[in-house]
Amino acid sequence: MSTRSIVTSKVSWTPEKFISALSYPEHCSITLVKRLKASVKLKDLKQNISRDAPSWTFEHLFVAFKCAVSNLAKQWAELSTTDKEKTRRMFCTPSRLNTAHRPEVFYLLECCTYILEQMQVVTKNTSHLYDCIRSGVSICNRLLDMEIFEPAISLLMKTHKNLIILLTYRDHDAIPTATLLNPTLDVSEIQLESCLFVPMVPASYFLNIGTIVVTFQLNVLRCLSLSQINGLSLNTINNLQSEDGPFQWIERSFPSQVQLANSRREILARLLTRFSMIQNNALQSFKLLILSIALWLNILSSQRADDKEFDVNQLETRILQLFSKVVQLCKSEDIEGSILNKDMTQLHHLLENLSKESRLHILLQLSQLYYKYNDFQLSAAYVIRGYSLSFEDISFKLKFLLFSFRLSIHDNSICFPFNLIQELSSLQQLFVENALPYSEALHLLDSIERSFRLFNDSTVFDDTVFALNISEILSWILSSVVRDILVEDELLNLQLKIRKFLMFTFHIIRSFSELTKFQSSLEGCLNLAAYYEDAEFPQKLSNHLYNLCVKSSNVNYARECISLSIKIAVSHKLTNDETYLLKILKNFQLRYHDSLQLQEKCDVLHTTFNQLDLYVGTTSVGKSSVLDNILKRIFNSLTSINDSNIEKLLESISYSLLKLFFKCANEGSRYNASAALSFKLSLMLHEKEEVLLLKTNVSCVLANHGYNDIKFEEMVLCVIKGDQNLLEHNSNNNAKLALNESLLCSWENLLCYRRAEDDSRILTIIESWTIFISRFSSVISRCSFTDFEINSILNFFFCFLHTVEPSGKLTFELAFLEIFYELFNCLLHLQFSKYLVIIGTLLSDKYMTLGFSGKAHLFYTKCYSYLRQCKSSPFINFWNVSYGKYLILTGNTDKGILQLKKYSLSSEEDFNSNGLSRTVSLNLLLYERIQLSDALFQLGYTTVSLGFIMQNLKVIKGLFSKSSKEHFNGGKYITWRLFAVSAHSNVCAARIYEHMGQAREAEFFYRQACSISEKMPFSCFSATFQLRLCSLLTRAGKLEKGEKILFDLTEAMKSTDTYHKLLWNYGAAEVCATKSELDGAICHYSECVKLLEIIKSEYYLFFNRNREKSLTKGIKRLSLSSQPTFVTESNTTEFDDWSILQNTAANLLRLISMFELKRGNLEIAKALMTDSTKCSIASFFNIVSANILKSKLIVCEADSTLFGDPVLRTLPDSVISLPGISHKFQKNQSKTKALGENTGFRKGSKRLDYLRERLKINLQNVRLSCEIIFSNAYERSSVCVCREVNELISYSTIMQSALTTIGETTDVDSSSASFFLEIPKALGFHRRREAQKFRNQHKELHFSSLEQILNSRLSIPDVRTFQDNFIDSLPSIWNVVSITINNSGEDLFISKIRKGHSPLIFRLPLQRHNSRDADEEILVFTKAQTELFRIISKSNQMAQNGKHYTRREDKETWWKERRHLDQCLQQLLENIEISWLGGFKGIFNPHKIDTSLFAKFSSQFQNIIAKNFNMDKKTPVPTLSPEILELFITLGKPGYEGYEQLLEDLIYFILDIFQFRGLHFAYDEIDTDQLSMDLQDALNAYFNNYVSEENRSHTVLVLDKSVHQFPWESLPCLNRQSVSRVPSLSILRDILSQSFVVNGEYVEVRKEAGSYILNPSLDLKHTQEMFEHKLVEGGWKGLIASQPSNRDFIKMLSGNDFFLYFGHGGGEQYTTSYDLATLKRCAVTILMGCSSGALYECGSFEPWGTPLDYLSAGCPTLVANLWDVTDKDIDRFSLKMLESWGLFENKAPFVNSTSICTAVSESRSCCHLRYLNGAAPVIYGIPAYIIP
Repeated sequence: MSTRSIVTSKVSWTPEKFISALSYPEHCSITLVKRLKASVKLKDLKQNISRDAPSWTFEHLFVAFKCAVSNLAKQWAELSTTDKEKTRRMFCTPSRLNTAHRPEVFYLLECCTYILEQMQVVTKNTSHLYDCIRSGVSICNRLLDMEIFEPAISLLMKTHKNLIILLTYRDHDAIPTATLLNPTLDVSEIQLESCLFVPMVPASYFLNIGTIVVTFQLNVLRCLSLSQINGLSLNTINNLQSEDGPFQWIERSFPSQVQLANSRREILARLLTRFSMIQNNALQSFKLLILSIALWLNILSSQRADDKEFDVNQLETRILQLFSKVVQLCKSEDIEGSILNKDMTQLHHLLENLSKESRLHILLQLSQLYYKYNDFQLSAAYVIRGYSLSFEDISFKLKFLLFSFRLSIHDNSICFPFNLIQELSSLQQLFVENALPYSEALHLLDSIERSFRLFNDSTVFDDTVFALNISEILSWILSSVVRDILVEDELLNLQLKIRKFLMFTFHIIRSFSELTKFQSSLEGCLNLAAYYEDAEFPQKLSNHLYNLCVKSSNVNYARECISLSIKIAVSHKLTNDETYLLKILKNFQLRYHDSLQLQEKCDVLHTTFNQLDLYVGTTSVGKSSVLDNILKRIFNSLTSINDSNIEKLLESISYSLLKLFFKCANEGSRYNASAALSFKLSLMLHEKEEVLLLKTNVSCVLANHGYNDIKFEEMVLCVIKGDQNLLEHNSNNNAKLALNESLLCSWENLLCYRRAEDDSRILTIIESWTIFISRFSSVISRCSFTDFEINSILNFFFCFLHTVEPSGKLTFELAFLEIFYELFNCLLHLQFSKYLVIIGTLLSDKYMTLGFSGKAHLFYTKCYSYLRQCKSSPFINFWNVSYGKYLILTGNTDKGILQLKKYSLSSEEDFNSNGLSRTVSLNLLLYERIQLSDALFQLGYTTVSLGFIMQNLKVIKGLFSKSSKEHFNGGKYITWRLFAVSAHSNVCAARIYEHMGQAREAEFFYRQACSISEKMPFSCFSATFQLRLCSLLTRAGKLEKGEKILFDLTEAMKSTDTYHKLLWNYGAAEVCATKSELDGAICHYSECVKLLEIIKSEYYLFFNRNREKSLTKGIKRLSLSSQPTFVTESNTTEFDDWSILQNTAANLLRLISMFELKRGNLEIAKALMTDSTKCSIASFFNIVSANILKSKLIVCEADSTLFGDPVLRTLPDSVISLPGISHKFQKNQSKTKALGENTGFRKGSKRLDYLRERLKINLQNVRLSCEIIFSNAYERSSVCVCREVNELISYSTIMQSALTTIGETTDVDSSSASFFLEIPKALGFHRRREAQKFRNQHKELHFSSLEQILNSRLSIPDVRTFQDNFIDSLPSIWNVVSITINNSGEDLFISKIRKGHSPLIFRLPLQRHNSRDADEEILVFTKAQTELFRIISKSNQMAQNGKHYTRREDKETWWKERRHLDQCLQQLLENIEISWLGGFKGIFNPHKIDTSLFAKFSSQFQNIIAKNFNMDKKTPVPTLSPEILELFITLGKPGYEGYEQLLEDLIYFILDIFQFRGLHFAYDEIDTDQLSMDLQDALNAYFNNYVSEENRSHTVLVLDKSVHQFPWESLPCLNRQSVSRVPSLSILRDILSQSFVVNGEYVEVRKEAGSYILNPSLDLKHTQEMFEHKLVEGGWKGLIASQPSNRDFIKMLSGNDFFLYFGHGGGEQYTTSYDLATLKRCAVTILMGCSSGALYECGSFEPWGTPLDYLSAGCPTLVANLWDVTDKDIDRFSLKMLESWGLFENKAPFVNSTSICTAVSESRSCCHLRYLNGAAPVIYGIPAYIIP
């Protein structure tokens, strides 16, 4: 429908009808709005289009507007909350809404706004405009009440414009039309904010316009607050009180209408408060709150003046809350002080209208506010005002006084009109009468906390006495709080704050140097602490007094402090901790001294006893070092007191303290108690005890502690006998008394046995316990036993074991263990099951030691049943580790590991906490660790095993310290009882080191065990360890010492028991084996087997003792005079399992088999091996041992097969290489052979082919078997076994390679062969280093680390990664040559290892030349070794004696002999090169091969072979490996002397390769001379065309343990070459892998970063004269003619790039190998002392020496001497070496510098004795260069 039609249809609507419609909500709709708009528009009063239509006047519009607004209010009130919210959202987005869904409110508002617009149009005068303004304000009011601010903004802005127009034309009747036209307004909150300000009008006009302006201004603020803007601008806030602002409009609009004015003020105040909360700026919020407070204060003052009913308290509360917000907002960084003062000043006159209490609140806050602004003077002014106002309010008065204290701390120039201390004192009295409320107490505490914090940091106020007085007064005030009325939370909160207050007070107290003067001032604080049950303050105060006492040098003051300290501790019941003991100790130290009179001493002791009584009466006495110290001092002081006074002193002490003294006194080694005092205390306690049972318990303890002291034995026996007499009449039916009687009887017999080794005494002890068990077994379980009583039994039990075990009476041990097991079984209660576990485990282990695994398992099983009852972890652990070891030893390795995983490490405290004495606990702990170490050792975890044993030895070392040793002869039992476990711990350590190949360390620990055992009175005990030492020395090359020990024990062993005879025969067998007396070794080993059978028979009788009527009769049958009855199969079937004993026999049979094999009795050896296999346990070590023996048997068979063939019998004396034939040629021939096209190389007999195949199969079986053994044995087996296995692998591998025919495929390669040759070298070194690292990293072993180790797999080197990890990681210009001699000393194994090449391995038989020339003298290895030792020994002797010769003739003779030795050494080295190396010496030559010339030579070589071997053209010539052909090149250019002989050696080597690989030919048909000439021609052609280049190559010698003593670097073929040596390829890899190694090749040292030690022994004057000036000139850190400390030596090594040592030896006297092993970095080291580079042989074990210690420390380069040298010659060498290296003079740039290796090689010739001195220096490690 068009607009025209609407208008036409609605013409009949009159203004009155519209007004009526607008008055009813149901009539309001879109239609009404449209009609209204059309009607008003059509009937515009300015253009009357239709005179017939009704007329709209301004009055009609005004009435219609009022009706619509009224209807709008009603309609809004009827809406629900949800509908109101929806309506608000509609006004936010009105254009998006469908008009059909708009509510009536929306249309009403639209009508209102439209009518208001039309009113504006028709306005003609000020009266109309005034009504428009009123209407606009009215609709805005409605909208803001409805919280709809969007349309209100534009309305308010239009209204503001109208107001301005109205006020402008207020005196005119008419208003210009153009002025009333509303232009488009910029509607925004910012513009709206400016509408707040309306120009002020004269007072006469206020009556009509004032109210409407104020309402408008308030609406503007309301609208702004609803629009969620950030707040009012600062400019707006500052102008709110201006003339145009709302403040002034309110004041002038309602001058007399108080209620109306206050209502507007309240609205404005609330709006301003709301704005303060949404402001982002603190200053703006502050100003708004100040204005709000001012409005509320105006309201307050006007209402009071109006005298109407008014809630003053509520209003004041609001004002105080707002003021608090103001204070919180005020921060100097946000609000400047000047602004604060300005705004606060306007409130001052208004504050007077507040009540007194409110004013006090505000004054306090103002003082705090200005304090925060550091305006202390103004803050003080408010404090003074507040103090004056609070005269009768003690709570506020206290607050202002405390605040004045805080201000005084900041500014002591402030003067207050009162005395703070006096005022607080007066308040104190008031608070005593009137309790301090809880809330006030909290405020007080918070205030004083802030003050005290400030006081602690103040630099202005330091009157600590003043502060302490305040604290004292406040303490009394705080004590007035009534605790009983407080709830729990309030009390806890108050206690917490009081604790803080007391701590602040304590900080003040700590500043006093003389605190005792203020003792009265402390009473209030101490009273407060007691009142609130705070122990911390008195404890700290007491401790502080103690500290003052300790620090004070004034004795009198110190005594005052400690007295007051103890007084506080006692009064506050702080006597139950360690600090109290410290105070007692200090008091005793201050008051007791030797110069005191006797009575004075007694008084001090009496006081100390009383103080100690308080301690022992309030706590259970445990371990305490302080208490120990006190008791030691007491016991020391009692030595100066006579007996009568001691008795008086002891009579006054409590029973508890007497027991403590008794206990400590009898541990004399700790407390140094005299014997007399110990027994006096024991007797006093014995006499005081009225209970017979307790009395006898004391007797047992006395006997236990005095056991090893001859002086007290008589006294102990008297006490025992006296108690025995008492017990005889009372113990008939009393089980506990009878037990004590047996215990005392046993003590008596044990003491007598200790005097004289009478076995009847032991038998009596066993019989007495047997009788006791038979009598009381049924009733004793019903008795209850204390820990003290059980410990008495256990102490005797362990004392008996410690006595009998060293005596070697194994049967006594077994019988006694079984009896006590039965005893504790009878006593079985839950608390005693743990002791059954211990005894049963010890018994099981003892059976295991003897080899009776069945008996052991029986008791392990019995113990397991008690483990469920035993909740004590140390006892469970004790069983777990022992049973785990048993499982491992019996071959159940996996189960053993699982058992060990259940184990957690115990400590001495664990055992102590279970009631065991320290001696017993230590024994069990050490024994447990021995078991654990042994179990881990069996599993191959050698380093961890050693770690546990070293922990044992560390504990033992502490016990056997100097003080303990001094008291040994005095009979201190604790160390004596630990002798056995100490000896066994040392043996364990020795065995582990022996296993690691470290003979020197093993010998040390064996000797330690022997030294300990010799202190025992039993010869068998010592003999056991001496035989072990004998075995070690024999195998370590010290045969004479071993034989002497064996000889010394021969007579003693004849009268001993079977077990020790077996040990002696075993030692004798090893001596014979070392001396190669095979018959003697077999005889003694066979005797050992017989003795094992006797042991089995003897113990069979013992095991069946239960069938005898008397136990002692069964034991007596084991006497040595009795003839043994051998056990047969028939009488052992129902007895036991002998598996471990039989396993020992199996090991002996294997040893016998080995020696029978050496004697050539192959069949006997096989039979013995078969027998050993039948009775052997399938444990790891047995399997390894059996497989080694089996492999040796096969090798022996192979050797016998070789000697049976005329062709192959020469193989053992021939050089064998790996590789030999080219791998490519082998592969091609394999394919040809498969096709059957060429069989030219198979012309030999079928028998030879059969023998070859048989040998290869056997050798392959040996190799594969040994490789499997190696993979398991590398970490677990001993170093000796690993070497033995690897020698078998090397022998079988190289022999199998030699027998591999041409064209035959094989799995043998040189990389794997080199792997097995190199890996065992220095294995002992690596194990020792790993053990040291483990000990450094694990000072204390934990269960988690043990479980982790057991879960981890042992590290085993992998042959597959050997080429990558070892060979290809080498520098490309290096030539690594490995030299090894086999065990027989007949074959030399040399390997050449280079990056990118397969290793070249040679087996060089040292007697090979003899096989070709019978007349040629053979230089066997032992002969060369003996000659070298002779030369070096003679040289060392002469070097030491040369300095003593003064006569010319003597010197000439000396020089002549020295030159002769030099020539001998030169000749020896030349012979080694010719005889051992021969034509293979070229392996040392670092010649760089020309590839093109070498290819030509290879082709010529093939032609020469074809020509000289007369081969058919169809038969391909075998192609040798390039590495073999290089040997001809590296011999050098032909023509020098002896060349033909060397070439001949290689020619015969080639012939052997062809012959053994299946090419059969007659030697006689080959013209070797022609072959030699042809080869020389080819070689000359090579060298004539060869162009030499600069050679920076370096040779590294990898020397095995038997060849390291030779100076290989001085061989003629290595002359002037860069050469160094290492013990193993693994060590070389470790060095190269260090971060400071450059390019993986060499190290660089900074010339300025060095250190030195010169002539530390003060006897090398020539050396000092030669080097002192140069060393000082170099500017390095060092010592000259001064001995370094260990720390200095280590620092020089670790803190520099290089280290020079010019002294004796290698500095071993200044540091230790352990200290070196801890280094994280070690410098390049030059040790020029005698024998500093020597490694000493140890037979079958690993060598030892200084170089290994430095290599272990990570030293990359070590220069040292192999033997003793003379100082002048070696000084000459050293000077030349250091100059060549570039250290003593400037060298060329770095690229041309000389390495230390080249410098050493070039400097040898400067020595007068080129070999005797010049050959001694060698280099371990890699080259080192000086950085220019």
